[in-house]
Parts: sequence; structure tokens; C-alpha cells
Amino acid sequence: MKSVFDGRYDRPPVVRDGAAARADIAAIGGRYLDAMKAGKGRPASMGYFDDIMTSARRRTELEEYKRGGGKIVGLFCNFVPEELVYAAGALPIRLCAEAYPAVPVAEEVLARDVCPLVKSAFGMRMMKLGYFDLCDLAIMPTSCDAKKKCSKFMSAYMPTWTLDLPQAKDYDKNLSQWTREIGGIKDRLEEFCGRKITAAGLEGAIRMVHRRTEAFRKMYELRKADPYAITGRDAFLAIQASFHDDIDRWTGKMNELVASASLMPSANPVVPPPPKILLTGAPEANSYSSSAPVSCPPKILLTGAPVIWPNWKLLHTIEEAGAVVAADTLCSGTQRLFDPIEVDEWTQHGMIRALAVKHLFPSLCPCFIENAEHIDRILELAADFRIDGVVYHTLRLCQLFDMEYNHVAAVLREKGIPLINITTDLGLEDSEQIKTRIEAFLEMIGNRA
Repeated sequence: MKSVFDGRYDRPPVVRDGAAARADIAAIGGRYLDAMKAGKGRPASMGYFDDIMTSARRRTELEEYKRGGGKIVGLFCNFVPEELVYAAGALPIRLCAEAYPAVPVAEEVLARDVCPLVKSAFGMRMMKLGYFDLCDLAIMPTSCDAKKKCSKFMSAYMPTWTLDLPQAKDYDKNLSQWTREIGGIKDRLEEFCGRKITAAGLEGAIRMVHRRTEAFRKMYELRKADPYAITGRDAFLAIQASFHDDIDRWTGKMNELVASASLMPSANPVVPPPPKILLTGAPEANSYSSSAPVSCPPKILLTGAPVIWPNWKLLHTIEEAGAVVAADTLCSGTQRLFDPIEVDEWTQHGMIRALAVKHLFPSLCPCFIENAEHIDRILELAADFRIDGVVYHTLRLCQLFDMEYNHVAAVLREKGIPLINITTDLGLEDSEQIKTRIEAFLEMIGNRA
């Protein structure tokens, strides 16, 4: 089956050698991983996730899988139900990428003033890096203009389908339309994979993904510990290993990580507070109090645009400054694995409808006209995790998150929750500026205690 595009004016795909970029990406990730490994009390079971994210182990397994006739489906965002891919007998891989060395290459084809995440993903495909060249198919939701238009360019490299998102999350108005869209993906996957998706097969896939959710939720609860039981960097690394790892193995390893990390609070000292920085002016007085023990490092909630390996710049800066990213609302973090599917009727139609609900309505993506749930979730996490401050992340040229910031800031200001907006690109040029601003923010939080 071909992509949805007619191809009348297609141009040959532009392919570039990726050897230098591959080495640069590995070096960037290696520096961040070395810093994470140097942390005291890091759970030994994180070694598995380190290996999956940085070695050729999983790629070798997938190459063997393809030699045996298996198909791999590349997914963007969290809107495409992995359960349907598994039920069709294929393997899903999330393809979103944030690797700066791929951006200049993509700009040979895409406009420069385009979301760096989209350019990174496209450049990775041009250079056959990561898992892009292993995919037999890509499915790209229309979650922003950049992804919507990039799907056409991606179709020059592999069959590419779009998944049409509704403009709003309205149960009465949009659920039927969205359920039909998901049903259409099911029908196309059956044709593409040459395998009928049966009710039994879909139920098995749903229960398998649900077990992964249960394992993740244990780590989610563990991140509430005072002092922290696992760093934000380690939590994100483990989560993003699920982008491409074997699902059952990942689930087992996550359960092992939770068991070992649970020992950390009583066995290891708390990291020291950030260095003192001279500030002018007194912090604004307000009523919000995290009620976290004074001996704990500041607990940060990270919200806004995704952070994806190896673009660990913001996570690294926050935690090297002495804080811990204890919670997040990111689609590349907690959002990916948090929401379980709730099936009322285990008929095929009932399961398709349940998948439609799960993969749309819990989303906090700013692509929807109304996104009050994003603020609801920030306030909920701030209370549950006893958050000391919120870091709002905006990727340069991402208009959706940028436009939403002022609304979020106004509400958090009313609630007295400290907030800072950090805009980043994928390069390292702004690292020192981000470091200075994060350290000042943490100092302000410390002055309020």
C-alpha cells in the first residue's frame, strides 16, 4: 500500500552520509550519560536502559526481525494506537527525534524556520540514522502544521500516512469522527501487514500495553519520594527506551528498576543545594508552599514542549544545578505511558472506541483549540508532588507551546507557584544562558523557603 499522496510531482529523495552526524550524536549523548552515571546512588538497574539507548543492541534485534519478514511501523506523537500495530503483527517505534546534527541536513529540503524537532526527525531519515531506515511505514498525526506538511516530504522515503486529528476534544462532537479515523487506520494496517486484526489479537495487544502502563505508574509514584528515589534524567531515559524496546522486556526491566530505586532514599545522601547567586530585588510574596522537607533538593515540574534524547540540555542543567525534575507533563515523558485504556465492552468495536478515547482525550497537546486540561494537570502535579517550581519549556519556532505560555503563567501566578519560561533550540550555544537563568530561578525558590 502506498502513502496517501498522489506523487505527481515527487522528486527523488535526498540522501546524505550520516557517519559524522552519528558520531556527533553519540558524543553528545555520551557526555550526558557520563554525568548521570556519576551521580551518587544511581540504581544499578539503569544500566539496562543505558544500553538500550546507546548501543546497537536493539537495532541488531530489529534487523534480525526484518530479515525474518517482520514489519516495523514508525509513529510520531502519542496519538497513533500502538495496540493496533501489535495486533496487526508488526512492531511500533516512535520516531520523534531531537538530535541537532540532523537539523542542518534537513534544511537542505525543509525551510529553516520550521520546528527543530521536525527538522531533526527528517534529517535523521535523510541520513538513515536511528531507526528511521528500518521502518516500512510511517504514520504522522496532523498535530501541527510542521508535521502535517512534513508527512508529504517523508513519503519520498517510505509509505507515509496521516492521522487527522480533530480541532477540539469534544466527546459529543468529535468522538465518532475520531473513532472512524482510528478504525480506518486499523483497516489500512490489516492490508499493509497482510493480517486480519481479530478481537482476540486486539485484546491481547491492549492487555500487553496495559501491563507496561502499570509498570510505569509504579515509577511515577516513586518519583514522589522525599528525598528523590530516581532523578528526572534517569526517569526520562527509561521512558524513552520504550520508544523502540521490546515491550515485554521493557516492562520487566521497569519493574526491576522500581524495586532497586525504592531503596535509594534511605541508602543515599541528598544532593547539595545549588550555589548561591546574588540577586537584585526580593522575590514576590505569594501563598503557595510546596511543604517539602527543607533537606530535599528543589523539586521541579517540567512542562511544555518535549525533551527527547540526546537533547538532554535542559534536564541536565536543572539537575546539575542541584534540583530534581520530580514530575512532568511532557508527551515524551509521563504523557506517553501514564493513561491506561478503559474498555467497557471487549468487542472489536468497543475496543476501537476505547483506543480512540485513550489516544485523544487525555492528551495535553496545545494543538487543540481548548487545552484547559494542561493547566489542570500542572496544578494537580504541583500539589501531589509538592513541587517547588515549574519550568515551562518552549522549543524555538514551536508556536503552539509559545502561545499557550502566557495563559499558563497567569494561572500559576494567581496560585503563587514559581514559574520560569525557558526557550531552547537543539544546539548547545545557549547552554550557558540557560544555566544562568535556571540557577537564578532555583536561588529565588530557595529564598522563599
